[in-house]
Amino acid sequence: MKLFKSLILTLVITLIFTTSQIFCQDTVKQETIKLVPSGEVVGLNIELKHPYVYQRLSEDEKDLEYGDIILSVKYKLKKAKSIDKINEIMKLKNQDIIVELSREGKNYTQKMTTDQLRMYVLKESVSGIGTITATNESGEFVGISHSIKMANRAIEFNKCEVFETSYVQEIKSYKDRVGSLIANITDKKIGSVYSMGEYGVKGKYDNFKYSKKKSLEIAEPKKGKAYIYCKTPVTNELKLHEIEITKVGKESSQIKIVDENLIKYRGGAVVGMSGSPIIQDNKIVGGLRSIVIKNPTRGYIANIHSMLYDRYEI
Repeated sequence: MKLFKSLILTLVITLIFTTSQIFCQDTVKQETIKLVPSGEVVGLNIELKHPYVYQRLSEDEKDLEYGDIILSVKYKLKKAKSIDKINEIMKLKNQDIIVELSREGKNYTQKMTTDQLRMYVLKESVSGIGTITATNESGEFVGISHSIKMANRAIEFNKCEVFETSYVQEIKSYKDRVGSLIANITDKKIGSVYSMGEYGVKGKYDNFKYSKKKSLEIAEPKKGKAYIYCKTPVTNELKLHEIEITKVGKESSQIKIVDENLIKYRGGAVVGMSGSPIIQDNKIVGGLRSIVIKNPTRGYIANIHSMLYDRYEI
């Protein structure tokens, strides 16, 4: 089993800021919370606090690896952290430097020269798509339903903006090969993400019209029939697609996809669908979280209370 972990191109990109009061205040009575289910696929553009290795220009250079997070570059008494400051050091000819980096969650130092460092392309932003689960009356939302990491490290970011998408297509999942949603991302900014945790992201729309008629209560999932509320293949209509909740856990639960359209066009579920709201008995019970690679019709959901009351890492 693997989580839906390719939100950001081929990278796997978790974070923290202040949390929404309505979403995580323990004194709020859970049974009174009502949210509007979303199912909208959105584009994310994340401005990172630290640059990362995007490309290697020479096969001879192997000091750094794709996805390494560059924490700093030391040259004499200077210590550069931003990509602009690092670029200034890279302009120097054949000078000794020390690169501090993070790889697979561990920090390392690497002695190099500026000539060697110029053989790597560094970037400080990543982009991709994900699905919004639900929104409250203030326009605050939860989505994606799983952590977002880069090189097995919780990322630090300066800004994460959310953009509208115009059309969604898919690469189908097969046994041992997980497909993905492909979306046309517009230049229309519709909101921002302010925090991410183990069970997804939280953010706020710039403009959101709350509909009391469309809002649903939240509840714990239970075994039995339920639905994924997501974009229908081809027509892109938001519809209910039948699933079965096969096992209920404290924080996440197991599901089996039953809907014929999702199986025909997507092989079950694909990357990018994570966050799709799960509806049961006309209540929001969670968001799609992960898929079983050996059988893409089976997977996991994050229970809605895990998403709303997630404790965030700094």
